[in-house]
Amino acid sequence: MRYADVDKLIKHVEYLITRHKMNILTLYDDQLLFNKDRAKEIFRRLADFNIRVECPNGLSVAYIDEEMAMLMRKAGMDTAALAIESGSPHVLNRLIHKPLKLDKVAPVVRYLRKYGFWIQGYFVTGIPGEKDEHREETVDFIRKVGLDWSGFSCACPIPGTKLSQICEDNGYIEKNIKLGDLDPNKYIISTPEYSPDYIVRKSYQMNLDVNFVHNHRMQIGDYEVAAKAFADVISRYGDHAFAYYYLSEAFDRLGNGDAAKKAKDKYYKIAKKDHFWKDHVEHFGLL
Repeated sequence: MRYADVDKLIKHVEYLITRHKMNILTLYDDQLLFNKDRAKEIFRRLADFNIRVECPNGLSVAYIDEEMAMLMRKAGMDTAALAIESGSPHVLNRLIHKPLKLDKVAPVVRYLRKYGFWIQGYFVTGIPGEKDEHREETVDFIRKVGLDWSGFSCACPIPGTKLSQICEDNGYIEKNIKLGDLDPNKYIISTPEYSPDYIVRKSYQMNLDVNFVHNHRMQIGDYEVAAKAFADVISRYGDHAFAYYYLSEAFDRLGNGDAAKKAKDKYYKIAKKDHFWKDHVEHFGLL
């Protein structure tokens, strides 16, 4: 590991603010917290600039203690994305060999919650060897620890990685796929147990389950924040049936009957005509 000098980093931030009026600093660093003392110094010094700080790549749970959470918040962060990958010990320990103890996540969530963070989790599905029971463990884990939002991506066998080699050796993907021919947004791993279509569908159902059907903010009665989250989804995906359904539920609990009816009418309109949504609506019994 080679680290950028903290003094130079802070000096560059100061330059960007002074010269270019920067008010949002985005740090793309997968190991930002790896050296805890260095990370705390960075956040401590960033607090002087009164800017917004974002870390979208995902933060390692192992390095977040209460002081780290406090310093991140003072530095200008209000969203913490945690790189968890799976809520199944089997997947973490036996399949992807990620040294994360799941019982460490709940205390970190409490630290972040104490300082007012919006807490996201990043998860990967479709690793060969992962079964439906493991995916259910992930869903149960997310509900239990109370993440505000969870992002799911399907495993991508990038050429040169161990995953790619495993898939090639077992005939799960075509051999000699070039990096330029690989679409990271398309799941291509086909195992004897699960087809690509099945994994994509299952992954999306996990998303719908934890982010909508069992949305944490709705569960704890924070309907105003939940409504904002659902409205944000709609702003990005205008025909998202579940976002309209649960936006309606949030508005109803907030006592806004007219807005609730409008959102529910939109939900029914989408759910009745769109076969993609009809399948998920039936699965979760929202008819």
